[in-house]
Amino acid sequence: MPSFQTFSLEARLFNPTLYHSLLKLWFDGLSEGATGPSEQLAMRWFGVGATESDKASFDKECHSRFNEALSSISPAKFVLPEFKDADADRSNYPEIAAPFIGQLYQNKVKDPESALGLTLLLDQIPRNIFRSDQALIYGHYDRIARALFYAIHKQQLDKHERYAMSALQRTWFYMPLMHSESLADHQLLSQEMGDLKSGLEAKGDEKAAQYVGQTLSFEKRHADILDKFGRYPHRNKWLGREMTDEERNWLDQGGDTFSA
Repeated sequence: MPSFQTFSLEARLFNPTLYHSLLKLWFDGLSEGATGPSEQLAMRWFGVGATESDKASFDKECHSRFNEALSSISPAKFVLPEFKDADADRSNYPEIAAPFIGQLYQNKVKDPESALGLTLLLDQIPRNIFRSDQALIYGHYDRIARALFYAIHKQQLDKHERYAMSALQRTWFYMPLMHSESLADHQLLSQEMGDLKSGLEAKGDEKAAQYVGQTLSFEKRHADILDKFGRYPHRNKWLGREMTDEERNWLDQGGDTFSA
């Protein structure tokens, strides 16, 4: 099987048509100039007010449309280097991201829409279609998503004029950092989101700034857990990590699992 160093994506699966299809699904119903998610979007993105039937229906649609692409880069097909910890893994990011770099350009021109669509494919869609095997999310697809983020960030595609001041779209570029167990990633996320919030406030877009502020508050809940434990305890069972007594007690008392 090919290693991550020699891997090539299947062009019939990874292409602008797929990314734009995902963007249309993810942002369907987002009105021009919206400063916060509609009820429909909040349900789709965060499960707010969604019934189990609603969630299952959306998961099924994600599976039918995007599972083939994700399966083509499964752990058995796209073999990543051995994982030690989130900070050490950063040295592997250029090699992990290498097969995906070409997807960020069309005719040698930066393509921010493909960059955002690919980010959602790697970071969000696995959370919809691998709920019963979350080791795939945390141990494989999240690593690829973080590696891709740093490639995108280096090219400043997250700050491209298409998305630079769009709170409801730009924030998705940074979700791979929120899902990371590296505090350095969370510090970068807070910096980027803080800059976005300040920029929106400077242009008088208070409602959009408020949305970014809410996202920063949610980020702090994540970072506080890492400050306390150095990892997300709810992932232990999926990653084969031994639970400490402190972690078990914290979870038993209602510690955050973020709907995992």
